[in-house]
Parts: sequence; C-alpha cells; structure tokens
Amino acid sequence: MLESHFGSLRRDNGDAVADPDSPFNRDRQAYRAQFQAENPIIAEPAVHGHFWLNKYDHLDATRLVFLRDPRERLLSNYFHWMGAPSRAPFRARMIENSATVLDFARHNSFRYFYTQTYFGGVDMKSFDFIGLFEDFSVDILRLQQFLGAHQEIPHLQINPHENYAQLAGEVRSDTRLMSELADLLADDLRFYEQWSRR
Repeated sequence: MLESHFGSLRRDNGDAVADPDSPFNRDRQAYRAQFQAENPIIAEPAVHGHFWLNKYDHLDATRLVFLRDPRERLLSNYFHWMGAPSRAPFRARMIENSATVLDFARHNSFRYFYTQTYFGGVDMKSFDFIGLFEDFSVDILRLQQFLGAHQEIPHLQINPHENYAQLAGEVRSDTRLMSELADLLADDLRFYEQWSRR
C-alpha cells in the first residue's frame, strides 16, 4: 500500500538493532551522526522497514508505526532467528547454544526491545499514527484514511518459519512460561499498553 501510495520507498532494515555487536549498539550517537552526514536528504518520499527512528530526526516527516504485543513480537523474533543459520556472531552463538525462548527474552536487546532498543531516546509523541499488529484489519483502514490512500489493503505478513504457528502455539499454551515471559517483558508491556491507547 505504501509503495503504491508514495510511488517509491526506501527500504531500511539495516540497523541490526538487536545485535549487540552492531555499529548501532556500539555507539548510537556516532552511528546517527555518520548516517545523517551520508544522508542529508532522502530521495524517496517514504522510508519503510525496521530501523531506529532517531537516525532520521534531521528530516521533517510524517511518522507512522505499528506496535505488536511484546510477547508475540518476541516469539516471532525468536523463531525467525533460530530458524536459519547466520554469520552474525551473536545470532550464531544463540543458535549454537540452542537458546530457549526465556534465554532469548533475558537478553537486554529483546527484553527491552521497545523501551531501549527501538524506541530508546525516541519521543513517542512525535508519531502521527500508531497502529497495532493485533488490530491490523482495523488499523490498516485507519492508516489508509489518514494517508488519503486508495490502494489495495495489504495482507498481514506471517513469520516465514515453516512451523511457526505450531511452535508459537505450544509456547502460548504453557501458562507458566508465558507468565515468566510477561515478567521479563514487564517494561515493554507497560510501554505497549501506554502507547496502544493513542
């Protein structure tokens, strides 16, 4: 929908925000300064992806975001990461050590995915639109109305792991595990509850 509406998109998924070894996590301010020096303007009318918003704070832009329940987001991240080999050292170690869902959730990059990793230092009031993954069918219509777009409504993308539905379902059915997960993700859950009301 966005590409059809804007004509072209810059796709940005390169920050590797969850990888503690990434340039983003080694020094965020240096990372931001270098990015802005190399990208004083953006040729495309829109940027789409998974990126740290503050690297674009030198641009006057409309800001849109979809949030997801932190427990569901972590499960999706976990099975995506663990489902395929990787050359990235941190991810490779997680796979080699057969990290569990709780191991994954205990790592700060995932435990504080919203409050520190993605939105650390970001003014959430700067967003013009906040939608919810859980209310996608309703919120995508709200976004369409907000943009004045008339393109076909996109389908919700599902985790590409071939057994994701079954594996995630098994975790969800373990009430003790889900309770431990909620405790670990308490800060992000509070963040999600706060900003999902907008």
